[in-house]
Amino acid sequence: MSSFPTIRLEPSGIEVLNLEPAQNAIRAKYGRSYHRSRDALDEAAALWGFERTSSVGIWSPCDDVLEWRVGRCSAEIRLGRSPSGLWSMTTCYATSIQGQTCAPSIWNPVAFLSRDDARQAGLEYLVETLRGIAARRQSDASIAQKLADMLEADLWQRSLF
Repeated sequence: MSSFPTIRLEPSGIEVLNLEPAQNAIRAKYGRSYHRSRDALDEAAALWGFERTSSVGIWSPCDDVLEWRVGRCSAEIRLGRSPSGLWSMTTCYATSIQGQTCAPSIWNPVAFLSRDDARQAGLEYLVETLRGIAARRQSDASIAQKLADMLEADLWQRSLF
């Protein structure tokens, strides 16, 4: 793990390992079709401590899925722990008119050192995203704001302990 450079995420200051330079070297080695190369997938998986991964590099199943819902608006944090003890995190959200979903992947550019750090980063990202949706004053603005408030309260409560 120590061979990867560390960076701090803003605004939290969470320290993570930056896997992007090593991943970019793999991409360069295998060219434009790196994502279809079994060898490239195995090399990227090894960065996380996996011997092999799925044909698209996702972790299935996730170790933990945290879910929140307000009306027709939902948010998720998906956490995956690698064999080397590093954590990957992805976020998902949905309103009645937009959304985004994904799973932890060997191509995630940062590796978290703990589950709590990954969770905190996910909460911060979702709060920012949902507040952006609310600021656009679309049909789900008030529900997105309520969900952002709920997640922010959870974030602050965790930081007290």
